[in-house]
Amino acid sequence: MFKAFKNNLTISLAFLAILIVPFLAYAADGLVPCGNQYDATTGKILNPCTLCHLYQLTQKIIHFLMFTIAPTLGVLVISWGGFKILIAGGDPGAKQAGYKAITTAAVGLLIVFSAWIVINEFLLFFSSQKGGGTATILSNPWTEVNCNLNPAPIVIPPTALAGAWGDDSLIRASLLPVIVKSPSCATIGQIGCTSVFGLMEDVVLKIKALKTSCGASCVVTITGGTEYWLHQTHNNNRNVDLAKDGVLDAYITKSGPASITSCGVSTDPHYQVGADIYVDEPNRDANGNITGTGRHWHVCY
Repeated sequence: MFKAFKNNLTISLAFLAILIVPFLAYAADGLVPCGNQYDATTGKILNPCTLCHLYQLTQKIIHFLMFTIAPTLGVLVISWGGFKILIAGGDPGAKQAGYKAITTAAVGLLIVFSAWIVINEFLLFFSSQKGGGTATILSNPWTEVNCNLNPAPIVIPPTALAGAWGDDSLIRASLLPVIVKSPSCATIGQIGCTSVFGLMEDVVLKIKALKTSCGASCVVTITGGTEYWLHQTHNNNRNVDLAKDGVLDAYITKSGPASITSCGVSTDPHYQVGADIYVDEPNRDANGNITGTGRHWHVCY
């Protein structure tokens, strides 16, 4: 009796471990990526949680149950059923129990994934937007909840020289681990500030992709953004200036200079990474005059 209990306990612990390990790996990535980033100076939460993040949590739990737990359980039950059939010998009851376990697991998996296919095909039929074979709603696959913190870009006419400028704290948070130089701009015409307010969403993604491709030791710091009154060529929410960094410089220049003279600057070395242009530009004032000997990367996305 003790031996049977010990065997059952071992099987139960192994089964529990198989379920817990993928959950820990999944949870390590963060069930809800909000409320965990703070301003080092003020202590203000840079990525506050919203109702959207509750939907995102629900979506991640459903994905975990459907694509991790369900297949794992299915494989375990099918394996257990096969094992029972294998050791059943001449016991028809044991064989029947094994076949039943396999059938139950197969039907369960079929129901789970058939439901996904039916919903997807239904939405594909009634939706004009399609991406990668998955129906999309509001430009995103229906299976993904995107709590995009980047507000719609706002373009202020270049003639506006005064007034309040938008708060960019949420966009700064969405750019992490990319650094945005402080302080942020509070008013139009403010000097010595950096803003990413209104920066195009695809530009945000490109800058984050640059950091990922450049590597963990690469430091990407935005020193100039949408504060157009401080930069002659920053007037379309697609241009930024990046601080020089050894690893970043090597990554940008690894293919050598490009034979192009666009990006609002014609006299300085141009480099190309994908479709994006990086200009090794000397520091200039708002009027385009060179100041000092420092340099930076002027980027056109």
